[in-house]
Amino acid sequence: MSFIQLNEAEERLARYLGKRRYSNNRKEGVADAQVGKQTKEEIDLQGVAGEIAVAKHLNLYPDLGVEVRSGSWDLRTHSGLTIDVKTTSYHSGKLVAPMGTSLGKADVYVLVVGKIPTFRIVGWAFAKSLVDESRIADLGYGPTYALEQEWLEKPERLRDL
Repeated sequence: MSFIQLNEAEERLARYLGKRRYSNNRKEGVADAQVGKQTKEEIDLQGVAGEIAVAKHLNLYPDLGVEVRSGSWDLRTHSGLTIDVKTTSYHSGKLVAPMGTSLGKADVYVLVVGKIPTFRIVGWAFAKSLVDESRIADLGYGPTYALEQEWLEKPERLRDL
């Protein structure tokens, strides 16, 4: 298993970026594609922390932007592939993408499970494996694209991208 522990500086950075992104997104009226019971603030915080964890694991610089970025990717690999990090606190969580996600949004989707400061990269999938009509599910909040954990590529292979 790939566990990532954020240090104190990374945790403070995640809290700062999470608050700023939350504030900017709400101010600009960004639609929330929430599929869980957490608050919007908690979702933004854990999302940013998950991005930092994946960046740390892959030796990438995290996106420090706080501007509105609905519908964009989170990280770019050294080879140029784009990654959208999906973070959940549910250990049995699925890799999800909202309906309306286009195949060009990101090349790869990564599922991260945990809560700040400890995360586990569960696995990943290429966009075409997730954003597909056969993957539509209703997890209690309307239709969404979803992949079970057992269908994901092993986290160790993420470094090969």
